[in-house]
Amino acid sequence: MTARLRWHAPLLVLWVAVVGLFSYASAPDILPAFSEDTSNALRRSGRIMQALFLVEARAAVEGWDAALLRTAGELWLEAGDVFRALGYLEAAAAASPDDSALGRFLAQQYIELQQWDDAARALERLVERGPDERWAHLQLGLIRAPVDPLTGEAHLRQAMTEPAYVEISVALLDALRRDRGLPVSFEVGLALVDAGQWPYAELAFRHAAALDGTQARALAYTALARGRQGKDGRPWIERAIAASPDDPQIHFLHGLYLRDAGDFTGSVDALVQALALDPENPAYHAELGSAYRLLRDLNHAEYWLRSAVQVSEGDPRFEELLALFYADEAQQLTDEGLHALGLIAGRLQQDADVRAGLGWALVQAGRIEEGQAEIDAALALEPHNPRVLYYAGRVAMETGDVAGAARLLGRLAGMVSPYAGEA
Repeated sequence: MTARLRWHAPLLVLWVAVVGLFSYASAPDILPAFSEDTSNALRRSGRIMQALFLVEARAAVEGWDAALLRTAGELWLEAGDVFRALGYLEAAAAASPDDSALGRFLAQQYIELQQWDDAARALERLVERGPDERWAHLQLGLIRAPVDPLTGEAHLRQAMTEPAYVEISVALLDALRRDRGLPVSFEVGLALVDAGQWPYAELAFRHAAALDGTQARALAYTALARGRQGKDGRPWIERAIAASPDDPQIHFLHGLYLRDAGDFTGSVDALVQALALDPENPAYHAELGSAYRLLRDLNHAEYWLRSAVQVSEGDPRFEELLALFYADEAQQLTDEGLHALGLIAGRLQQDADVRAGLGWALVQAGRIEEGQAEIDAALALEPHNPRVLYYAGRVAMETGDVAGAARLLGRLAGMVSPYAGEA
């Protein structure tokens, strides 16, 4: 008898819970008042499931409306169940079709998941109801341009009425008009790479990879774009190399992909292959120098960065790379390197990065006044340049100006830049 009671006890507890729940749901006067404040309080305390229970209980009594559906969707997002969240958010958007903020939020979730067809549908609903939805036009332009150039162009022209979207819209419109015998999707992909829009670049190159003429390079760029997002690009780069083993551009992209993956030795090997196939390309020399620098082989790094300048016949872009190498490695800089840095800075008088780098290197060499003059010149050229602020702050610390260093590095800390963490 005792054993039987023990066996029935869990069922009894479950039955009591079920009866209690139905009693609770049938008595709206004793439901906890649902409000945004209540939901936010539960969220802040980390009690996501309790907040969801409150929403579900209220909906069981009063029915689902757009606000409850959106709250449930947001809570499921916070709980990590993205696909369940999207179901609620879709229902919320359907229940409140004029809520543009909700429509943008839903579209953004699909974009982040790279569910491009769903994202496009959500974005199209936005622009149908609000033709001035410039953010939605921009996203549709980025998605449509590689596969439907005319539609993509129309959306980009709408988007560029917003000043913040002019630069990227113009870059993509230029790519759509470019006539170099390459598929439009490949040209758009290159423009997206330049803009740092890696998810959209992957979309463009995957489309280009299905076309003739650029298939192997498109596969390699797909690998690079995936790598920049922290995704596995190995199958794509392996297919690219197998399809076109003598293409230096593919080995170059392989080197960049391996560098992003942290395989610096493999990156050097791939870049050496690219250089062997095309020894006159200064970009390959420069990237090989950068790869050696990551291995802390500074002698080889300097050699190949110098070589890039020579092969390019003094192209300022490669001179700047060499100058910044000298500046960043100022503690190991030889007199010859400091002299070379000074010559480059003399030719690039309007380059604030190089002037600041020279200033830092001069201070490291004990030439304080000369270094401070270069730092001041760099700040005058670009007072908000993160690299300039970084070097200026370090010089201030070196010269004992603690208050000045705190002011400069404090400005830097508030910026989005590779140097912010150093501040």
